[in-house]
Amino acid sequence: MKLLLENWRKYLEEGKSVSKTDIHKLADDKGILWDDDRDFKSWSEELTGKSCLDKMTGDDLETVHRALEKRPSQLSKLKEDEESRARFAKGVEKIDPTLRDFGPKDRFDNILMAKKGRSLKKLFAQEADRAFMNSLTTVHWTQANDIWRVIQNYQSLRRDELSCNAFLKPSDITEGGPFGRRWGLVVRGHISLLANDMDDIATGTGRSYKDPEQAERTASSGANKGVLKIGYAGDYEKYKIVVLDKEDWRPDTGNHGVYRNEALVDNWKIEAIIVSPKQSRKQSLIEKHLEAAGMDVPVGTVDEIRKAL
Repeated sequence: MKLLLENWRKYLEEGKSVSKTDIHKLADDKGILWDDDRDFKSWSEELTGKSCLDKMTGDDLETVHRALEKRPSQLSKLKEDEESRARFAKGVEKIDPTLRDFGPKDRFDNILMAKKGRSLKKLFAQEADRAFMNSLTTVHWTQANDIWRVIQNYQSLRRDELSCNAFLKPSDITEGGPFGRRWGLVVRGHISLLANDMDDIATGTGRSYKDPEQAERTASSGANKGVLKIGYAGDYEKYKIVVLDKEDWRPDTGNHGVYRNEALVDNWKIEAIIVSPKQSRKQSLIEKHLEAAGMDVPVGTVDEIRKAL
């Protein structure tokens, strides 16, 4: 009788279908992010051909659940992430209160913004997962004329900090950047600060930091960007404002799927140049500028650069 009941229990368990709730619970138990998480969606799509659990069949859900059972727990990483954000928040508490204040006139004070930026960058350097930062693909979106200018003055301008979108991998590069820009420099360098939403740091334009009063410093070490905003200390622990590691990765995409995160990249080099579609004449000019400068980097549309990298 006991054996019969045991076999009956196993039969019922095997016949029980897997639900979305089962997958969510298992992921939570393992500390694996799933709620609107790009990696989880990509992983699910590799398994079933579908990225959204809502569109999966019962067999698809079972496939995901079985694969999820084999994945290692990420709870220790989540704990490390929480501790890093807590330390970052405590560091913000110690920043000079005059730098944490925010007024409308601050956006015109580049020296003050630079001081604020140095304060956050120092904390970021202490807590950021450098291996994760080095793995990211960064793109500075701009205009064709600015790309020519960069190529012609490459050795001096590459010391200036750039505002970039950050992507987990080249295939994630979007068709354009914020403000409708379609030309881009794919660069690799030192990420000194990374935020999920550019509005949370508001760094301003790079040229605005070329202050005549700081000309001697910027000529030798380049222009380092600052920030307009330093938020409440507790918010840096509670919310994923600053990206310190993979667990903090929540890039804002606005209403049109365009990344609005911001990485400040220093000491960079050009890895590729993205051109706007149907701009063959300008693309030819860029290629000539590159040849004249002795630079060998791929040039193409977003789709071509995704494949090239």
